[in-house]
Amino acid sequence: FQNVILFASFFFIGNCIAQPILDSANSAPALGESFSTNICNYVAPGISGANVTWDLSSFVATSVSTSITDTVSKSSYDSTFKNATVISESSGNLEFYYTSSSLWQTEGIVSPSSIVFTYSNFEDLLHFPFTYLDTYTDPFAATFISGGYQYHRTGSVTVTADAYGTLKLPGLTLSNILRVHFAEIYHDSTFIGNPFVI
Repeated sequence: FQNVILFASFFFIGNCIAQPILDSANSAPALGESFSTNICNYVAPGISGANVTWDLSSFVATSVSTSITDTVSKSSYDSTFKNATVISESSGNLEFYYTSSSLWQTEGIVSPSSIVFTYSNFEDLLHFPFTYLDTYTDPFAATFISGGYQYHRTGSVTVTADAYGTLKLPGLTLSNILRVHFAEIYHDSTFIGNPFVI
């Protein structure tokens, strides 16, 4: 079977413009940045479209995680992920990104249990510039070893900017928000005496 991961991200653009545009300067991870993610129970993301107002002011965080970006040379995996320009660390999870003026990609991931995901075909997280109704589908492939078995991951991610408008959060209202929807579909396969697919 295939695992399907669906989630939406909201990107804030500081300039006062009618229709937000994401570019590498305002959206790609940069060295020294720190992000807090407030995790809460599921709330429906609301409608898509132009000039939408999302009222998520009743959100109650159940936990908070922090991610910090740094240079790849600060990790012991810099020789494994040679194209990466920045890493992001959160709760022991390392993500290795390649960023340029035209895109943001995942080159690899190291889990807290030291499982190393090495991408032979990088996963495109965002294309730049990116604005309302822009969309693309990108195939990706990776390998990793778990329990002594090598797994092969193949899949694709479809990324769509499906809405923009105003976002109301607890104690804070943000304008010029672009909502970006990610749909990631992939499967992992290995050989454990017989072919095995997740």
